[in-house]
Amino acid sequence: MLIVRLSAVVQQGSIRDLQRSYSGKTETDVRALRYVAVALTIELVAILLLVGVVAVSGPSDAEAAAALAERVGYWLGPAAGFVLCVVGGWYVARDLEAGRVRSGLVLGAAAAGIDVLILVASGAAFQWMLVVSNVGRLIAGALGGWLATRRDGGRAPGVVTSGSGNDS
Repeated sequence: MLIVRLSAVVQQGSIRDLQRSYSGKTETDVRALRYVAVALTIELVAILLLVGVVAVSGPSDAEAAAALAERVGYWLGPAAGFVLCVVGGWYVARDLEAGRVRSGLVLGAAAAGIDVLILVASGAAFQWMLVVSNVGRLIAGALGGWLATRRDGGRAPGVVTSGSGNDS
């Protein structure tokens, strides 16, 4: 059954049609899943960056490595979260016809929410940098959505503005 659907999709040339037909999800459901998946990816990549930095430059003693991870993570987490939320905000908003900035903001909120859950679960003490970091994620997501509007001058995807249809 899946092979038949895949061959139909290849003939039509649309993976998005496969997602909708196979899962039975609406476009809104697929978009919500995309927000969650991208937000989880953002947080995972930020954590992996921290682990990589500590593994490469950190001491071999576990206690000293944990202390280094805390010091490096204080700055790396917010910076990586910001950059990744800009990229993620652009990614979730790039194909939308409207509401791109809002979509980026929603992505930033999802990433910030996951970050807060991780911090609460780990028992991290409150620090103002955590607030700044998560507000930065909101701003970065919205910025990514805004960048998606700049890509095509704010027009909806596929909209041609020249009368001849030839943009050369």
